[in-house]
Amino acid sequence: MALKVCHNCGRIPVPYPLSTGPDCGGPWYKVRCNEGTLWLDTLNGSSYEISSVNPMTQTLIIVPPGLAKDTCMAADFATQGIQLDENLPFNITSTNTVMLMNWAIQRLMPIVGHCQFAVVKWPKPGMEIQWLLPREPECKLPENCIGLSNSMCLTDPGNARLSRCLCKPGFQWNSIQGICQGAAIAAGAIIIGLIVTIIIVCKQRKHREREAEVSLTNSHRDLLSSNSGKLAKFFTMKEISKATKSFSKGNLLGSGGFGEVFKGILDDGTTIAVKRSKLGNTQGIDQIINEVRILCQVNHRNLVKLLGCCVELQQPLLIYEYIPNGTLFDHLHTTCKMTTLSWHRRLRIAYQAAQGLAYLHSSVVPPIYHRDVKSSNILLDENLDAKVSDLDFELTDKSDVYSFGVVLLELLTSKKAVDFNRKEEDVNLEVFAMKILKAERFMDVIDPCFK
Repeated sequence: MALKVCHNCGRIPVPYPLSTGPDCGGPWYKVRCNEGTLWLDTLNGSSYEISSVNPMTQTLIIVPPGLAKDTCMAADFATQGIQLDENLPFNITSTNTVMLMNWAIQRLMPIVGHCQFAVVKWPKPGMEIQWLLPREPECKLPENCIGLSNSMCLTDPGNARLSRCLCKPGFQWNSIQGICQGAAIAAGAIIIGLIVTIIIVCKQRKHREREAEVSLTNSHRDLLSSNSGKLAKFFTMKEISKATKSFSKGNLLGSGGFGEVFKGILDDGTTIAVKRSKLGNTQGIDQIINEVRILCQVNHRNLVKLLGCCVELQQPLLIYEYIPNGTLFDHLHTTCKMTTLSWHRRLRIAYQAAQGLAYLHSSVVPPIYHRDVKSSNILLDENLDAKVSDLDFELTDKSDVYSFGVVLLELLTSKKAVDFNRKEEDVNLEVFAMKILKAERFMDVIDPCFK
C-alpha cells in the first residue's frame, strides 16, 4: 500500500507528493484545485494556474498572469510578481529565461492607455517550477505509518527529535511514487527513472534551444527592420567567419564582461571589428541587442559607426568600423605608448569626445546617456581623432558629465582613473586631484611633458 495520491484536478494529474487536501499527498507540497483548475498559491496573495505537471522531472508549469486592464504592467505587479515561500520545497528552475526587447527608441515613451513598447510574452509553455523530492512522511505513533506498507515509525537518522515512516530492511524509499519497494525493484526503477528523465530533459532542452534560436533570430530581424533601413547590412555567419579567420586568437582585439572583439577583413578589403557576446551570457546578449537598437538611430562622426550585424546564431554579432589606433587609455597609460599625445592633440580629443556625448544628450529624442564614459571607451583613428565606443546606453542616468570630468583629469595628468599603486586614500584620481587642488598644488600633477 502506498501513501494516498490526490485525485486529478480536471485534466491535470496531481502526483505524489503534491497535495490538494489534508488526506492526500505531502503537507508541504500544497496546490489548490478549484472547479477543475489547478493553482499554485504564492506569497502576497498571488495565484497562478498550473498548465501541466511532470512527476518524472518533479516540475510543474504555471501560466503568466497577462497584463492588468488598460495598463502595460503585469496583472500581478501590485503583489510584486511571483514570490515563493523559501520555507516550502518549490523553486523556479534555471531554464526560465525572459528577454524583454523594446523596439524603436521613440516607442519607449509611454502614452496613457497604450503600450508603446513591444511586450514579449513569457517563454511558452510558461514558467517552470520544480519541487524537491520528498522525504519519508513524518510520524508520531506506529499507526501513523499504516498507510505506507513495509515501513516503521523510527527516529529520523538526521534529526533525533523527529520520527519518520522509514522503510524496513530490504526496502528503499521511492520518493516519486511515495512507496517502500524492494531494493532490486527500487534499483531498476531508479535506472529506468533516470533514463526517462534524461530523455525528457534532453528533448525539452533541444526544443527550447530551437524555439530560442528561431525567436531570437526573428526578434532581431524585426527589431532591426523597424529602424527604417538605417542599418547598413545583414552579414552572414560565413562572411564573418571568413573575415575573422574563424575568430582566431590572432585576430582577437580585446575582451570584457560582454564578450570579445575580433579584427576582420571582408572580401572587398574593408577592415572591420566584430563584437561577439560570450556563449550563454544573456547579459552580454542583452547588451548587444541594446547597442543595436541605439546605434541604428544615431549617426555622428565622433561615435563608432555600426556597419551591420549577424543574427544567425544565439550569439548576435555586431560589425563596426575598425578603429586602428587603440584606446585613449593605451596612449596615456601603457608603458609602450604608440605616440606621445601633445597638449593640442589632447584638447582636440577632449573636444571630439564631448561632441559625441553632446550629440547623444541633446540631438537625440529622448536624450541618451552613455553611462560608461572612460578613457578605455574612447578610440583613436588613424588621425588620432576620437570616437566614443562600447555604448552601455541608459535613458535616465546622467553620470556622463562626471565621468567625462575624470577623462579630462586623465588627459591633464596622464594618471589612471583608478590606480592601486597610489596611496590608499589616493586610489581614485578625482579624490586625489581634489586634495591636490585644495592644497593649491595642482600644477604638481600636470603631465611633465606640458611644463
